Amino acid sequence: MDRFVCVRVVQGWGLDLSLFQYDWRQTWHVFLMNADREIYGRYSAHHSDDLVALRKAMEGALELHAGYPANKGELAGKRGIALPWKRPEEMPALRDKGMSGPVTGRHGCIHCHNIQEGATKSYKALGLPLPERVSAPYPTTQRAGFMLDSAERATVTDVQAGMPAGAAGMKVGDRLLRFGGQPILSIADAQWVLWSGPDAGPVKAEVDRGGQKLEVELTLPEGWRTK
Repeated sequence: MDRFVCVRVVQGWGLDLSLFQYDWRQTWHVFLMNADREIYGRYSAHHSDDLVALRKAMEGALELHAGYPANKGELAGKRGIALPWKRPEEMPALRDKGMSGPVTGRHGCIHCHNIQEGATKSYKALGLPLPERVSAPYPTTQRAGFMLDSAERATVTDVQAGMPAGAAGMKVGDRLLRFGGQPILSIADAQWVLWSGPDAGPVKAEVDRGGQKLEVELTLPEGWRTK
């Protein structure tokens, strides 16, 4: 921890949505990043009863930091995707609630779940097509047919037959090194790849299987987000 500068963001007002995209239904979320605004990884508090997984994700972030900026290209996919709004308070649905300025107390501040609700309602209010990734629940890796160990960096603990991961040949014990071309430090990183990835189509994964690096390709079917 003493190798990081720790910043706590306590409300969503002014949040840069081109950078800070995550499961907006969460209570808290961690971004591991550098001063150039490059994201090394994410961590979700939903996945562990302790901070073992966070420690390991932080160790992974320090490894990526040691290789920066030579590895900058593989971090590009960790940044946010294009949204119609730069900040939550620009969403019509949140402006209608009077959330137009910062506050000092709980009442009137923009919470994480307000951003999710605001995005969904604002797309509709503007007559814009509602992306599946916004309307569907934030994806767990189970939607792609595999689960990861909550106490490890990214180790597969279960693979479901008949699902994309099983069809691709992923196996229990595989350590997920890269997913969607991105280095993976946590379950939240794998979720980000799914959320920001295609509504249907291939997603490549690089795994370490007993010391051997292998590539597998998961094919996400139409409607996988909402099943």
